Formats: sequence, structure tokens, C-alpha cells
Amino acid sequence: MSLAPTAPQRCPTHPGIFLREEVLPNISLTESALASALGISRTHLHDLLNGRAPIDADTAVRLGSFFGVSPETWLTMQDRYDVYQVRQRLSDPPMRTPDDEGDDSLRRAHAEIAIEGALSAQASARFLRAWLKGVRVVGPSFFEARRPGRGQTGDAVQSLDMVQDKWDVCPNPEAVEKGIDTLSHGEAALLAAMCSFYNPEWGSGLLRRVGVVGLADLASKLDRESREIVSELLETYTGF
Repeated sequence: MSLAPTAPQRCPTHPGIFLREEVLPNISLTESALASALGISRTHLHDLLNGRAPIDADTAVRLGSFFGVSPETWLTMQDRYDVYQVRQRLSDPPMRTPDDEGDDSLRRAHAEIAIEGALSAQASARFLRAWLKGVRVVGPSFFEARRPGRGQTGDAVQSLDMVQDKWDVCPNPEAVEKGIDTLSHGEAALLAAMCSFYNPEWGSGLLRRVGVVGLADLASKLDRESREIVSELLETYTGF
């Protein structure tokens, strides 16, 4: 992980402009109708679509609910745009002495370690929350506790409210293979997608088994809640 203040070559697209140019042309919805659906003023939406207003948490949640894309995705796009703009303004750093540079390098090294640890813990917590949502949708009977090297494998999932680690809710291969065909199309697709995070090769086979060919096809088979679950898992996945 590097925190060096380098900016990308091209300015990231403002999320409002992305919405105007990439999304709205494909859904045949007027600005007025979208503003009404989101519960915001038409003037505010117009400013968003033209990059003159930022997407804040409130707007991100509204967009997430309407389009089935996680609020964090919209906020991440806004953050990338904002960071680029600030870096451009601060592109001329003040004069620094060699001692300053040495102190800065040490502080940066400590900061990178601390921030990387905090971000990793945050991503793991978000992954677990999304994972548990998925478990509740498809049913805990398809999962079991697996603790490699800790003498605990194959234990049935007890209370989801007590789960503290993703290893406490791993897919149970035998239960999945036997029961996935009893689920609805959407539930089966979600379970197969979750299994692909646990074991990519096995999960890919399950996705083909339930008739999923590619991400677009997966999205078409999932309802809004399940799409949000998969989106959050993709964003925070760090491996099993």
C-alpha cells in the first residue's frame, strides 16, 4: 500500500456526470422523474448531473436504493473525484529541508502501517456484514463453521447474531450440492456467487449449474437486495 501523494493521469469522472452520461440515456427517465423518484429537488439533481454539487451520504443512499448499487460505490466515486481536485490544488509543495524529508518518511511509514491495518479491519467487518446478509437470504443450513488449524471443522452454524468471523459461516459443500436446486433462481444464483468467493473453481461450476453466464447475467437474476450484497462482497473481499 502506498500513500505517496501522486495523482492519476486523468481526472476521475464526477459521479453526477457519470450518472448523466452513462446511466440516464439507458433507462429513458427524465431529470424531473428521477428527482421525484429520489425525493430531491430538480435543481439539486441538475447540479449533481452537471458536476456542480457533490454526492453526499444522503444522496448516495437514495441512489443506492433506486439503482440497486451500494451507497459506498457512489461515495467512492465522489471521493476519488474530490481527492484528485485537492491534489491538483496542492501540486506545488512548500520547500523542505533534508531533516524534514527524513521525519516525513518515518511518519509516513508509521501512518501507512496504521492506516493499512485499519482499512483491512474495516473491509473485513463490512465483508462479514454483507456475507451474513447473504446467509440469511439463502438460509444458514447451507453453511458451517470451519476453523483450519483450530480443531473446529464442520460444526453447524448456531446463532448468526453470535458470529464474529467469516470462518464461522463457510459454505457446506455437501449441503450446497444437495440443496441448491431447491432454491429459487435468485437464491440459487446468490448462493453460487457466495460460494465463488469461498472457492472460485467450485463457485464457477455452481454458477454454470444454475444458468449464470457472466456478471450481467448474474445481476439480471438477483433482486436489489442480493445485488447490493454481491456488490459489497466484491468491494471488500480480501480472500478466504
